Amino acid sequence: MVVTSYQIGESRTSILDKFNVDMQYGAVGTVNTPALSSDTSLGGEILRKARQEVVQLTDNIVVSNFVNSQEANGSAITESGLFFEASNGTVRQRAVLGTVNKTSDKELWIDTRIKVNITQ
Repeated sequence: MVVTSYQIGESRTSILDKFNVDMQYGAVGTVNTPALSSDTSLGGEILRKARQEVVQLTDNIVVSNFVNSQEANGSAITESGLFFEASNGTVRQRAVLGTVNKTSDKELWIDTRIKVNITQ
């Protein structure tokens, strides 16, 4: 048996659609421990808000989050994550960033690309 290219494409789209629905909120934090598949939260979450934009392409999705000039000031932002819930809940994606010393003269865009690769 072989799974057709059409079905692989449909499966990929279905997975990406699920990411699009689930990842409604972006968060930033201040802990830079390595990201692990077993993570359930950010190490030191300081801000969570609704995502700004989602772009869904053929094999990946890009979720964009924005920290404006009035948010998270005085923090050394070192991590980001995506969540379904507006508070609490389990992190769906976590990444460790380079340190951004956030001040009111800085705005921060965090783009998270999630790629889905399905093979035979």
